[in-house]
Amino acid sequence: LHWSDEASLNLLLNVVDLSTSQPIVFICMLRPETTAASWDSLRRMGEKLKGALHLIELAPLQLDQTETLLNNLLGVNDLPKSVQELIINKAEGNPFFIEEMIRSLIETKQILHENGHWIAVSDVAKISLPNTLRGVLSARVDRLAETPKYVLQNAAVIGRLFDLRILRRLTGLNGGLDPQIQYLQDVSLIEELLNEYAFRHVLIQEATYESILLKKRAELHRQIGEALEEIHVNRIEEFAPLIAHHFYSAADDRSLKYDIIAGEKSARLYANTEAATHFRRALEVAKRGSVENNILASIYSQLGSVYELSGQYDRALVTYKDMQSASIKHEDRSMELKSLMALATIYSTLTPLHNSELGEANLKQALDLADELGNVPTQAKLRWNLMLNYLFSDRLTEALEHCEPTINLARQVGDLDQLAFTLNDAGRVYQGVGAYDDAFEVFNEANKIWTQQGNQVMLADNLGASAMANYFAGNYDKALALAEQAWEISKETDNYWGQSYSRVIPSYIYLDRGCPDLVVRYATECIEAGERGGLIASIVLVPVELAWIYGLYGDTSRGIEMAERSLETAIEKMPDWKSPARAVMIRLHLLTGNVDAAEKIANSEPLNPLMAVIRSRYLAMISLTKIELELANDSFQSALSISDDLLKEIAPLGWINNPEILNRKADALIGLGRLDEALQILTEARSLAEKLDAKHHLWTILSNLSNVSAQLDQHPEADMYRKQAQEIVKFIAERLAKIELKDDFLSQPRVKKLFA
Repeated sequence: LHWSDEASLNLLLNVVDLSTSQPIVFICMLRPETTAASWDSLRRMGEKLKGALHLIELAPLQLDQTETLLNNLLGVNDLPKSVQELIINKAEGNPFFIEEMIRSLIETKQILHENGHWIAVSDVAKISLPNTLRGVLSARVDRLAETPKYVLQNAAVIGRLFDLRILRRLTGLNGGLDPQIQYLQDVSLIEELLNEYAFRHVLIQEATYESILLKKRAELHRQIGEALEEIHVNRIEEFAPLIAHHFYSAADDRSLKYDIIAGEKSARLYANTEAATHFRRALEVAKRGSVENNILASIYSQLGSVYELSGQYDRALVTYKDMQSASIKHEDRSMELKSLMALATIYSTLTPLHNSELGEANLKQALDLADELGNVPTQAKLRWNLMLNYLFSDRLTEALEHCEPTINLARQVGDLDQLAFTLNDAGRVYQGVGAYDDAFEVFNEANKIWTQQGNQVMLADNLGASAMANYFAGNYDKALALAEQAWEISKETDNYWGQSYSRVIPSYIYLDRGCPDLVVRYATECIEAGERGGLIASIVLVPVELAWIYGLYGDTSRGIEMAERSLETAIEKMPDWKSPARAVMIRLHLLTGNVDAAEKIANSEPLNPLMAVIRSRYLAMISLTKIELELANDSFQSALSISDDLLKEIAPLGWINNPEILNRKADALIGLGRLDEALQILTEARSLAEKLDAKHHLWTILSNLSNVSAQLDQHPEADMYRKQAQEIVKFIAERLAKIELKDDFLSQPRVKKLFA
């Protein structure tokens, strides 16, 4: 796997789980280099297969194993001890190195086989062997006779795998090639595969390649590129990456054409690493030559897009800024417009580079330029981006004002792709103001367009956005189904942003439903993919959810520690999003009764809600923190006022947070001695929690109902509520056992009191 390309690794990841249901085993070999793409694929295979993945780490051979290998390779056990020690010391347990050193000693006649014994022809101190494996291989190549060496070098330029048709053209040997191929096989430098030949080891190919003069290499690459063009004239797209490689290695500008073809094909297959390589090389060649400005702009745009899809926003930004400089150099206003649009998109959306002021400035500059050029389609795109900029900078009123005009302008242009983008993001705006029916309508229309066009990346984004709207509307089952569809598509397309985004809503829902083990699973997947894809919300906010889970369910110190780390991440990556981490720290300190520590954090700076798309969730979190602080200080009237204000403010955005808010309001009423009102509020909270199947909230509501009913001498009802709460606690405790929190949870005073 060490040399596998991204597409091959993705294929393996998509089929390897067949081993869990079919009689098939996959055997994969790779180097233990943790920075390689293959190592990351191994990690992801482990996540998929769990116990079905077995790792065998090959350590260097021990001394006795090396001696056994030497004896087996030579067929006897009487190689002079001094020579054995020389080989053992140099090889350091590398079996391939050992084998090649023996071959080298035999080829150079430094050891001879006489009368059934191996002998050294001279004192061991005079035996000559390179100190590295590469050196041994290079020496073997150098010792070849002129013709086989010539053949091997030509083959090395073709690649580790080589086609004899190409090799015959390069060498001009025709019928004389076959004996040379046989000889190279006999000396174990190459081997025959199904329909072609290959170097026995990639290091042999590399050592041979490096033995060729640079000028000669370039000429051979050029000849190979031309031969491939001719042989595969009807399969150009398939062989474009290989043709591009040879022309690029020859510094031949014909590589530009083939790198563009290969890059576009790789992008369609979501092989972003390969696509970026091809577009980078195409850009390099285009900049040093003379190509039309529209081709240059297209390469810039496609390279930047690939970087964005793989979460490399810094590289995308550099690419778009370079594109802007090129547009000024070439005095190309159209290219300048494209660069401004691309820069505005990065700044306006929730990437690690989000900057609403820069986004708005670039958008308005681009709009002026689009108006000057009379470019209506571009105006539509810019209006859409401006709507997004307002949305993500929490200027919801301005975003809403742009929705309908922007959608109408997109319809006027007639570009379905642009219409789908506009509809999708208008849905986010509608969700932000609680207009869920409008959100579902535009999401569904965008979904149909992207399904028809086969745009898997944006289809996943659409499903994730629709899942979020359904969550806030209280349609939990629908939200989970949509999020799972988004996850599957994002996995298939290796889209880390989409993977992360699709795991956010399940984390929220399974918290409400009292399945903390699933929260940990989905939140962890969300964070890991978010770090790879650059989804800032997942990196900053979802760890807060994990901190709350661990702290609330018994491991308070761990929860506080996780919240502190989340706060550090927020300060580093998105300072405006510090409040959720601080809120969780406050609430967890209150759970332990440490009011002073909670108030110290609360008084350090104001707690502020977040942007519109997820406003209701974090508005509730921040306000509940303030309510709980008041309750801890027996300021019941103040807690009641904050509760009522919160219920009014959050009402237009949905009702899913109401069970918890009403429960805290009831606490305030109980503190004020208004038990009848508290009973009424708790009954309403219970009904809403049952509608959501929100066990996380329901058991505490039922516990409260039991206590209030008992104080009102409604003992049968109190017993009923207590038993219902106990059943839910048992359910949650069994889920907590899977993440080793069951005992912590059951030992909490609030839980023990329920079973007393």
